[in-house]
Amino acid sequence: MAQNQPCNPPVEEKQYALHGASSRYVLSETTLLMAVGLIDLLTTVYLLATGQAGEANPLFGAILHAFGPIGFILFKALMLGGPLTLAEWARRHNEPFVRSALRLGIILYVGLYLISFLRLNLAHLLQ
Repeated sequence: MAQNQPCNPPVEEKQYALHGASSRYVLSETTLLMAVGLIDLLTTVYLLATGQAGEANPLFGAILHAFGPIGFILFKALMLGGPLTLAEWARRHNEPFVRSALRLGIILYVGLYLISFLRLNLAHLLQ
């Protein structure tokens, strides 16, 4: 007779499953910060490969010089993915703080990217 019973779990179990489901996915702030970092990485690699630009960050410039493009890409991915992985782990303990920190990271990353771009290209853009 158990075969004729509906396969829906009890209401309490459904609520628990829905409540816990959000912890399996990354925050939208994490996704956005990763996307900004990947756009930065892809544009940098393209501009470096075509000789249109050099790396503006002295640390990453030194890494590019010492380890080449592959080392540059790996280190940049590690410096982006490592902190984001840590943030996703930490959100289990204090999600509001992690969301705020990631939002600040997005603002600072985009802001510094724009400032660097303008500083390096403003004279050329005004001609």
